[in-house]
Amino acid sequence: MLSKQTFPNYMQMRHRVPQSFWQICRFLMVGMGYGLIITSFTRPEMALFIFWRVIVPLLPLLMFVAPGIWRNVCPMGALNQAPRMFKFGRSLTLPAWLKNYAHVIGIVLFIVIVPTRKEVFNTSGPALGILLFAAFTAALVGGYFFKGKSGWCATLCPLLPLERLYGQTPFVNVPNAYCKPCVGCVKNCYDFNPALANMADQQDADRRNSRFRRLFAGMLPGLILGFYLIPDPPQISGVAMYEWIGFFMLISVGLFLGLEVLFKRSAMRLPTLFGAIAFNYFYLFNLPVLAETLHQLFGVSLPLSLLWVGHGLIFALSALWIYRTYRKENQYQHLAASRSAQNQVSLIQSRSIPIRASKVS
Repeated sequence: MLSKQTFPNYMQMRHRVPQSFWQICRFLMVGMGYGLIITSFTRPEMALFIFWRVIVPLLPLLMFVAPGIWRNVCPMGALNQAPRMFKFGRSLTLPAWLKNYAHVIGIVLFIVIVPTRKEVFNTSGPALGILLFAAFTAALVGGYFFKGKSGWCATLCPLLPLERLYGQTPFVNVPNAYCKPCVGCVKNCYDFNPALANMADQQDADRRNSRFRRLFAGMLPGLILGFYLIPDPPQISGVAMYEWIGFFMLISVGLFLGLEVLFKRSAMRLPTLFGAIAFNYFYLFNLPVLAETLHQLFGVSLPLSLLWVGHGLIFALSALWIYRTYRKENQYQHLAASRSAQNQVSLIQSRSIPIRASKVS
């Protein structure tokens, strides 16, 4: 049996932060989220600056280091859980078709939204406001109709594929502060046990979840490179932009599948490696953005050498993450093998008991 000390789920983890703290943070985050939506219409330049030059460059790092913090304070998550918290939702079970393909919808939404940022959301405050308002509303509506987190956070959210990939081996374990009690709304729930969710997908008889999430990891480096290397419209047409980004994604997926066939690595190793590559690509382009943001806000200019130190730290962090993820997989396989051996011994012993009894009689 898997050791709860090795892979504790959120109910077995020590909760060091009181629930009241998380509730206050959620109210503040929802308020700031709607404040950003209003600002996107009244002062669009400020909203674009805050969202694209502060929030977005910092969010993947938070997902990478302590994903539980974001999962506990995300404004969409707070809205999704509001019907349960205030007891006015319907708590329905997801229909079978949506349960089977919700993760695909989340991945497709992510792939569509990211390139569209170059053409629309980077420069239009109202468009960004509409996007955020639509996401907030979808999270609230999903929470009203469906039980637990199945209506948005654990299924349809376009950030979930990124959270599951980057947050699969947290450096800081922050237990889920929702879902008390757990209602079993989805299979292989990330919030129940982030460390085991992806590995549980690989062991599942239904491999749709794991296949699409592996392909997501495979295409992510190409998506990020294409996004930052391809010029923004109107330097090229919107159609050409999507075609070039799609080309980068196809090259990335093709390389992923080729390495998979050539080296026949375990189901966890290549997605982990490509996730780390994507993480480094992202900060290769966004550390300078953060440095420029720091200069604009506080007048502080960082030397180029310090930026290279930052890139080195990102590389070292991702290398350590790869090592910890691979080691975790080895531990899981060892414990699973031990459990299988124990089950076989128990089965043999149970079958041998009546035989011995008959000989004695």
